[in-house]
Amino acid sequence: MEETISLKEIFETLKKRWRMIAGITIGAVLLSAINSTVFRRYKLLALPLNVHT
Repeated sequence: MEETISLKEIFETLKKRWRMIAGITIGAVLLSAINSTVFRRYKLLALPLNVHT
């Protein structure tokens, strides 16, 4: 028995995935923008990534 998947089903699942990926990406960009604005406005020190001891 072969199970066939229609193109419509494939496109529906892709649409759902793309929406999720786009939502996560936009959310991350917004969080990053808010963070940098807050750090700049209140002159908080962001921790450097490469700390030499």
